[in-house]
Amino acid sequence: MKVNFQTELIDFDGTVIKKTKIVEDEVVKLDENVILAESIVMALSGNYQEDRQLDPVEKLNRFALALEIKKGGITELTVEDASLIKKYAAMGCTILAHGRIVRLIESVESKEDKKDNG
Repeated sequence: MKVNFQTELIDFDGTVIKKTKIVEDEVVKLDENVILAESIVMALSGNYQEDRQLDPVEKLNRFALALEIKKGGITELTVEDASLIKKYAAMGCTILAHGRIVRLIESVESKEDKKDNG
């Protein structure tokens, strides 16, 4: 399936979330939107307790997937990739980002299913 993770992160109220930075102990909004790809890459790159004994090949696969998503544009995902993203988004993202990521993937999966079934 093809997914565009360059999608902006939309807040619960429907507004686009802006990046922030701290300047002299103040949070300043930047004129740059947060995109889902950034959250996914961070989640896939996390160092989680359950991954301590993870097979090195699996870690390398996660790394390769994060690199592919980081490149931008449309990412071709396998069912296994989609499942991995959902899993790590649940572990490493905010509730908002996790929900938006899962809904995006599932909307693409739904469209693919409809296309395949008729």
